[in-house]
Amino acid sequence: MPAGLIDEGEDATQAAVRELKEETGYSGKVTAVSEPCFSDPGMTNSNMQWAVVDVDADAPENANVKPELEPGEFIDVFLAPLQGLHISLAELKKTKQWELDARLLGYAWGLQHSQDWSVGKT
Repeated sequence: MPAGLIDEGEDATQAAVRELKEETGYSGKVTAVSEPCFSDPGMTNSNMQWAVVDVDADAPENANVKPELEPGEFIDVFLAPLQGLHISLAELKKTKQWELDARLLGYAWGLQHSQDWSVGKT
């Protein structure tokens, strides 16, 4: 889940495409952008927007991708299935001793709970 700041003169759509390319090497097309939201309202006025980006892994520009990381950035790029994402992340944390971004873990848990609720599990 790439993340970053919106540069001057950019909107959230442009920033999402740029950050995806910089942090993963992949190119994609934005299909949706959320309204601005706050991760810590009352503590800070820092806000974010979520963007959904479709990536065609078979497209020529997405073959042999290479991130374009800035100095001080340490990002591991990997593809994981949405089904069981929270389990995959827990395994990576355990085996590779990775620290997980709270937004990614929150997304994975929310995805799992939505699937559980849709089949009557709680």
